[in-house]
Amino acid sequence: MSCVNHARKVVEQLRVESGIERIKVSKAAADLMHYCELHGRSDPLLVEHRPITPPLSTHCC
Repeated sequence: MSCVNHARKVVEQLRVESGIERIKVSKAAADLMHYCELHGRSDPLLVEHRPITPPLSTHCC
């Protein structure tokens, strides 16, 4: 790829990124914390579950 083609792709990418709406990190963090508070109880990675015991675990060899 020539330098001119590479520069064109970089400029195009910068144009795309310049059109993206930006928000402050503090607002994004607050929104994420609020979402986690609302949906945390239904998240299987956050909710503690009792381990399933195998049916034969009460017997000895």
